[in-house]
Amino acid sequence: MTRTHRMHCAANVCLAVSAALITLALTGCGNSGELTSSVGEQTATYRVVDLDTGASTYRTDVPDLADNPEYRDRLLVLRRIPAHQSFIGAQPGDEFADADERTPRTVAIRELYIAVFELMRSQWQRMVKGQIQVSAQPWADVEITAGANDHPATGMSQNVSETALDTWGKAHGLQVALPTEEEWEDAARAGGGIYPFNPANLTDVGRLARVRETLSTAITTDSGTAPVGRRSPNAWNLYDMAGNAAELTATIDADEQAHVHGGSWSDPVAATRASNASTLPPFAGHQLVGMRVVVRP
Repeated sequence: MTRTHRMHCAANVCLAVSAALITLALTGCGNSGELTSSVGEQTATYRVVDLDTGASTYRTDVPDLADNPEYRDRLLVLRRIPAHQSFIGAQPGDEFADADERTPRTVAIRELYIAVFELMRSQWQRMVKGQIQVSAQPWADVEITAGANDHPATGMSQNVSETALDTWGKAHGLQVALPTEEEWEDAARAGGGIYPFNPANLTDVGRLARVRETLSTAITTDSGTAPVGRRSPNAWNLYDMAGNAAELTATIDADEQAHVHGGSWSDPVAATRASNASTLPPFAGHQLVGMRVVVRP
């Protein structure tokens, strides 16, 4: 790896809303009524997708995110990112930024839902079940990333990942994909700069990032990936945007290389800056590289 979702009924509509879960209930409309996902999408911060059925629920909060094992297996939790303008790229004064990093610019980000966690091994296995010629355990022979199913899934190439996600999505009527490089960087910045921490303060770095310099900080293992979500999230409640596993994006550059962001547990903190990209051939997987999925409205 190198550098670089109207409800048509006039009466008797009941909306039952709890603080954590938006439940949409329809009663006595003559017929069953038609309730589309747009209501949930417009009022909720989170979307939870059942990986077995493809069904979505919409929530204002996910208070049990840290300790509900379903979110690390059957359920995929995503954060809604509304359409907005985003500043991305590296400025000359950015800490550790290289001269060849992308020119700072403002880009349009379309509405999307991005996973709060890196895709886990158990989730990858559910999504690719029955898909021919797709490895259910591409990480199996990598001793340094041995661990439980709540570790990030790694070892998948961009080509394999995009095909597997698209196949699962179409089977469930969903648009599931890798984020673009711009979408990934926007989510990593979460409205801020190229780091969600002070890169010169390893205690601060260690709160959010499992990288080379912080392997022994708040995590008991000395090498390899850790279970997702063990460290603090960024300002948009997204976990492990820096470190643990580096993450594939959908972007291919002029040299036909796939772009990877975020850095891994084996990389230095400097590699985790949002504007930094590493590259891989799109057909190649890597033991340090996993993914974070997006679902488009």
